[in-house]
Amino acid sequence: MARNKKNVLTLFLFLLSPYIFTQEIETGAYPTLRTEMSLGLPVNEGLTKVLDSIFDAAESSITFVLQPDSESAYNMCKQFSEILSNTFGFKYRNVEVFSQALEKKILDCNYYSLLFYTLFNKMKHYAVYPIYVPGHMFIRWYFADSTYINYETTTQLPASDSLLRSEFCITAQAEQSGLYMSPLNDSQMTALHYAELAYDIADTNRGLAIDLSLQALKLDPRSIHVYRNLSTIYFMENKNDSSDYYFAQAQQLDSLNYTIYSARGEMYLYTQDYESAEKNFSKAISVNKNVPSLYMYRCYTFIKRKDLESAMTDFETANAYIDKKTFMSFFVNYFFLSYLDEEILKLIQE
Repeated sequence: MARNKKNVLTLFLFLLSPYIFTQEIETGAYPTLRTEMSLGLPVNEGLTKVLDSIFDAAESSITFVLQPDSESAYNMCKQFSEILSNTFGFKYRNVEVFSQALEKKILDCNYYSLLFYTLFNKMKHYAVYPIYVPGHMFIRWYFADSTYINYETTTQLPASDSLLRSEFCITAQAEQSGLYMSPLNDSQMTALHYAELAYDIADTNRGLAIDLSLQALKLDPRSIHVYRNLSTIYFMENKNDSSDYYFAQAQQLDSLNYTIYSARGEMYLYTQDYESAEKNFSKAISVNKNVPSLYMYRCYTFIKRKDLESAMTDFETANAYIDKKTFMSFFVNYFFLSYLDEEILKLIQE
């Protein structure tokens, strides 16, 4: 029950050499799609036309202000959000492969941000950049006087720096060092894409997954996201020393990033080591207690260990945090939540 693995690439990547891919820094949505084509992924040729249609619709529907202020910038962002949701039917869901996101009309925060970045920065030359925080991405729009607004592409709402720091437990030291809350450049965005691709194909082609991740590190040597994924992939490869090394590298960058420990917990779920998984989810919760999915994952470990009382407590806690309707509740996998409910009922009946 770790991250949902789609395995859509099995037949296409099982025999693919991990060294035929030529590294290219991506500069928006079109190069991102070309990267996946170059890797031999099953990219529908019509997806380039989907991108064309999205940006053509934005061109015809949005009034692009020459020198926007915070209100007009927000309105342009909101209009683009409505085009994606109402005209093209895109919905939020976690996904690793951009081509699959376009084909299935599902976008995660990374790919929402990529589309906004492509339109407003690459095409319209506004000072709009993706911003990364632990486990999440949004966009920031800068103005001529150096002020800015943050736009949350998944909720279609503005978000203050103070709210984001609080929700994602960002320390002043991590922010000042540039780990979070700073504009991402094209190299860093490309590194994140490589990391997502690597994680998606790790079940079927670990050689390529490792190669992609190492290339991502060359593009962004301070990416916790990449170190975290490398730790997981090497663990799946039964190379525990390498796994521990990259886990330590991620910790060294920011020991208070809850996603490091959450990924470690999911890693142990992969081998059904539920005790180790529970310890890591508990550590993640101690870092950021506001994340419902952490309680859901820990609930699952308690179910597997037949600890009904602890499972019910975590299930109820997860629902309480979901009811608060914070950023974190927006990312909840409700299919998983329903599954946990059913498993708890089964445990009660035993």
